[in-house]
Amino acid sequence: FYTFGMVVGIVTLASGILFATSQRDIKMLLAFSTTAHTGYILIGVVAGGIAHTAGLLYIAHHALFKSLLFLTVGAAVSHTGERNLNRIGGLGSRMPVVAAAFFAGALSISGIPPFNGYASKAFITLGMKGTDAYPLLWITSFLTIASFIKLGRIFLPSPDGSIAAHGYGPLPGFLEKSV
Repeated sequence: FYTFGMVVGIVTLASGILFATSQRDIKMLLAFSTTAHTGYILIGVVAGGIAHTAGLLYIAHHALFKSLLFLTVGAAVSHTGERNLNRIGGLGSRMPVVAAAFFAGALSISGIPPFNGYASKAFITLGMKGTDAYPLLWITSFLTIASFIKLGRIFLPSPDGSIAAHGYGPLPGFLEKSV
C-alpha cells in the first residue's frame, strides 16, 4: 500500500500544482490547488511516523485556510462578476478586510510561519526527508507560493493605478471601506 499511495500522492501533487500555476480562472486555480494539497496529505498519511500525524493535522488545516480562500475569492468574484485573473486587480483598497483575510489564507497554504499550514507542512516534509518525494515537496511548496502570489494580484493595486481594469458596482454595506 505504501508504494501505491506514494505514487498516487506524487502524481496528484505534481499534476495539481502544475495545473494550478497555469490557471487564469480564479476558482480553477483554487480547485487545482486543492488537488495538489490532497496529494500532499496522501503522501504524509501513507508515509507513517511523524509525517502520518502531520498529514492528518494538515487535513484540518487545509479545510480552514482553503475555505477562507474560497470565501474571499468568492467575495471578489461576486463583487466584480469576473473570474479571470487578468481582468481583476486593485480590490484591496475597496475590500481591505477581505484582502487581509485572503492574505492570511494564502500565507497559511504556503506554509509560512506562524500561520497554521506551516507546522503540518514542515512535519510532513521532515518525515519525508531522504525519500524520493522530499525534493518534490519543496518544489511544490515554492510553486504554491508562486500561484498564490499570482492570485493575490486581485487584491493588490493595478499596474495602471486604477482600482481595476473596469468599474464595479457599489459594495454591500458590510464590505464597504468606512472612511
